[in-house]
Amino acid sequence: MRLATALSLILLAPPALALTPDELWARWQDQAAAFGLTLTATATPEGDGLALTALALSDGGPVAATPPPGTPLDRVTLTPAGDGAVAIGLALPATSRFAVPDSPGSEVQVDQRGLTILARPDGGRVIYALAAEALRVGAFAAPSEPFPVTFGLEAQGLALSLPDAPDAAGAFPVALSAAGLAYLLDMGDPLSFAQTQTSRTDGLAMTMTLAVPPGTGLADLEALGAPVPAGTDALLRLIEGGLGLSLQASAGDSDQTDRLQSAFLSYDYRVRSGPSTTSLRLSGEGLAWSLAGEGGTIAGSTPLLPVGEVGVTVGPVALDLRVPFTPRDTAWGLRLSLGDTVLDEAAWSAFDPGALLPREPLRAEIDLGGEMAFDLARTIRAEAAGRTAPPPDIRGLDIRAWDIAFAGGRIQATGSLAFDAAMNPTGSGELTLAGSSRLLDAGVALGLLSDQDARGARLALASFFDPAPGAPGGDVLVTRWEVGPGNRLRLNGIDVPLQ
Repeated sequence: MRLATALSLILLAPPALALTPDELWARWQDQAAAFGLTLTATATPEGDGLALTALALSDGGPVAATPPPGTPLDRVTLTPAGDGAVAIGLALPATSRFAVPDSPGSEVQVDQRGLTILARPDGGRVIYALAAEALRVGAFAAPSEPFPVTFGLEAQGLALSLPDAPDAAGAFPVALSAAGLAYLLDMGDPLSFAQTQTSRTDGLAMTMTLAVPPGTGLADLEALGAPVPAGTDALLRLIEGGLGLSLQASAGDSDQTDRLQSAFLSYDYRVRSGPSTTSLRLSGEGLAWSLAGEGGTIAGSTPLLPVGEVGVTVGPVALDLRVPFTPRDTAWGLRLSLGDTVLDEAAWSAFDPGALLPREPLRAEIDLGGEMAFDLARTIRAEAAGRTAPPPDIRGLDIRAWDIAFAGGRIQATGSLAFDAAMNPTGSGELTLAGSSRLLDAGVALGLLSDQDARGARLALASFFDPAPGAPGGDVLVTRWEVGPGNRLRLNGIDVPLQ
């Protein structure tokens, strides 16, 4: 277990200062020693560099972790590369095949072109940079496997950068980019189903930064695995000290397909998306998540639909979410926008063959906010102790915008609510419905509603809504609502009893 812990945390070991082939090798040994482990190898001078063979990692017990013969770590070379950098060479030919343990006949194949690994000094730490013109990894199950799986991953123009220790502020950034990324997954049971998935993405770039409190050591991280309450207390100390995660990512055009054939369900679809960006920040202060995409297309078919292939063109989408993790009242927010999303005629015909509804696109604009308190530490302690975690304490809800339209119907709302300590609301706002009568008529004609259901809905709408003055066509309803002390509700100036 200590070997696994060391391998997962070794990047946080104390930094060394010099960087030559000999001293890089000594650095690795020092990092292993910080975990109470011993890293050994046969080190042979090779030109102005060093060749390492017979690598072994031991915790002093009778068994040492060694790379299997014929794998990339079977022979490692360290060679000066100029500018103070050291090139790390692996025993990895252009094409390598490895057997899968415990699965006779199964193999993993690695193809690489132009693979380089550099270790470059950066103050008191080392930055490792991996680059490859092309890298392919394939996993092939033996034909005798009862559930054979074939998987392939390919990256073009791959670049990976990561340090071996946080900086003085505790930041540990990892950067990954690729000119193109693709994968194939093929699996199934010959007697019941078969599924194939493919994906291709252009111009992928991602930077992820883990922030740990300055001075965090191995003992602090190992304490996370301790039983309750020690492990919980260790986690909370790290969170209070500044533990956090941030992510920035972008991707170009992408194309995904998925095909499933089985006796119970079959489908075939593809999704094509435009460029997108994502931003995430997670810490003891809260969660902030944003994404934006240019939209794309979705097309698919299934025997469940008699109209053949249907398609949807999705408009630009943007999402922004803010959730605080503090016991004090703090602003929260949710914003969502969806541009015109259009169904093709086959999709419309699947549920409205008689064209009873206007062929209008779906669009949405939602903007909510307010204040809330969410005690993260209290929640973590409750869950660790097996108790029900306290819910967030929402102090206010502002409906800045709520506008959703589709197929001739539209819902618009604005307003605000405030909540006291007992969660009793006070506030006011306005709600507008457009096209409700036409939607009810279409629901009856399509068999989705009975005449009685539609009459009940019309009576309910007439009870709580007024016709909007001057609205074209007359199929627009509006209600102005007000919630007061004692859970008093007024709709369009009329008191409505609440049970």
